[in-house]
This record gives sequence, structure tokens and C-alpha cells, in this order.
Amino acid sequence: MDVFPLVDRLASRPGAALRLLHVITLNILAPESRIYDELVAEAHSHLERLCREYLPSVAAPVTRVGFGRVVDEISAEVQGKMRI
Repeated sequence: MDVFPLVDRLASRPGAALRLLHVITLNILAPESRIYDELVAEAHSHLERLCREYLPSVAAPVTRVGFGRVVDEISAEVQGKMRI
């Protein structure tokens, strides 16, 4: 939580953009896509709450949710290949 004031100051500068990524790692194959949809919705809600509470100066943060290995999803986000 200590990093949020710094992030808020940096991301509120003109021309700055902020992306928040949440990666969900499941060790099972969910039987229904509904489970994935619910996990994504819950993660987006959590990220949006973090933005409201801790990043009030950031005009339009982008939130992303991915599934898989954290390092793979970070790499995909950096390369602009995230699907969700």
C-alpha cells in the first residue's frame, strides 16, 4: 500500500498512462466458462476499487485481467497481446 501515493503522483502527470494488471492462476480446469467470467468480474471490481481509493489523481487507469503464469501475462501486456 505504501507505493500508491508515489504511483498516484507519477501517473497523474500529463501524458502518463497507468495500467493495472491482475493475473489469475488456476491449477484446475474450470468446468464452466461462467467461473472464469465471475473471476474476471471480481478482479476488475477489485482493481477499480483500488483506483478509486488509492489513485484519485489518475484520470483514466486501464485495468486488465489475465489467466495463466504471471510472467507470461506481464510479457503479453507489455507486448500488447492480452485478450481479456
